[in-house]
Amino acid sequence: MKLYDIIIKEKQHNPSEEATSKSYLKEQEKPLIISDVISHKPRRKKILLFLIVITLLTVLYSVGLWVQYAKVTLYQRSISFTLPNVFFDLSHQESSEQTSPYTFQTITVISTLEREVIGTEFKDIKEYAQGTVVFSNEWSKSTEILKAGTSIESPTGKKYKITTSASVGGYTTLGTQKKPGESKPVPIIAVESGSSSNNPGTTFTIPSFSSKKRQLFFAKSVGPLLGGDSGVRHALSKDEEGTIVELLKNQLTERLRRETRVQVPEDFIISPDMQYTYINTNDFKLEGGSIKFVAQAEGKIVSYLIKRDVLYKLIAEEVLQKEISEGQFYIPHFSDITFQIVSPIPTDATLIPDNIRIQVSGTGTLTSIIDPEVLRNTITGMSVKEFKSYVSQNNFIEKAEISLFPFWSPSLPKTKRLLHIVVR
Repeated sequence: MKLYDIIIKEKQHNPSEEATSKSYLKEQEKPLIISDVISHKPRRKKILLFLIVITLLTVLYSVGLWVQYAKVTLYQRSISFTLPNVFFDLSHQESSEQTSPYTFQTITVISTLEREVIGTEFKDIKEYAQGTVVFSNEWSKSTEILKAGTSIESPTGKKYKITTSASVGGYTTLGTQKKPGESKPVPIIAVESGSSSNNPGTTFTIPSFSSKKRQLFFAKSVGPLLGGDSGVRHALSKDEEGTIVELLKNQLTERLRRETRVQVPEDFIISPDMQYTYINTNDFKLEGGSIKFVAQAEGKIVSYLIKRDVLYKLIAEEVLQKEISEGQFYIPHFSDITFQIVSPIPTDATLIPDNIRIQVSGTGTLTSIIDPEVLRNTITGMSVKEFKSYVSQNNFIEKAEISLFPFWSPSLPKTKRLLHIVVR
């Protein structure tokens, strides 16, 4: 056997090589496990990155809730309306018999106008002193009624008469003290003309009463009694008198209105149709001691005033057909609205009715008044959903825009200073 063949044969039957070969084959037959091939490091990095992102978002959300800021823009509501003829009842603010929760007030202005004229005629005049008195009743506990024309007398014997009826309450007692009943001021006029009836003020008795009752039922003047005069005076002719009287009346009316406007507070509304002038041309002084004298005219005006917010609220409730418990409207260009009293007004300027009825008509626009501070107190801390519901139900807000920082915030800031409100 040749040496070459021996070596080949040994190689073919080498036990170690055969064992190694079998071992290799067994290794090849084992299942392949991916973890043995791919490293765990990339997967761990992804999980870690995901956790970092979630943590950062949570931190940002939490910080955002602490540093909230909001800007709320509100648009006032405007409603055009037309009132053909609507009626509202108002009660006098100083009256104890109020039939309406809405009230009115009055202003009374008295003014005198003088104008120098020339008298072209002579006139025999007879003027009577006038004034007012208050009756006191210490005679009976029941109310006493005095008819117009009842005569009263001064200590000097001058006689006067009351020009309206008077109601005098009965006296009351408190322990041993007697408190007399009193009347309201009652106008009086002298029976005789002339300056002798003028008086700076005095006490009057009632001649028709018995001696004892006369002492316990009497009257005291309120201020002086003036106007008494008699004699021949310079006067105007009939034609001149008519012209001067009409001129004085017109000028006096304008002066009364002008002086009233100055006294009306800004929060009240006044209308020429709710002003009543009381000018008696028979009381004008149109005589003088010399040919050139001063003609005098005196009158008064009573103006009925209504608070602006009261009238605005009445109109708003009429237009909306619902009661407004809070908030306000105003009406620009209110001069397009007319209102006047349709209930009776006393002919006596000193009497004010307890209640009046006014008629309102015209066109206008109701514009809401939004108080940012009041609104801030209401909506601070509201959720966005609650705020939208509040706006939709509010009579005074047309619409609202909201800007939040951070934008994902679910509610308005809980701190007022971080809530900025703009009204447009």
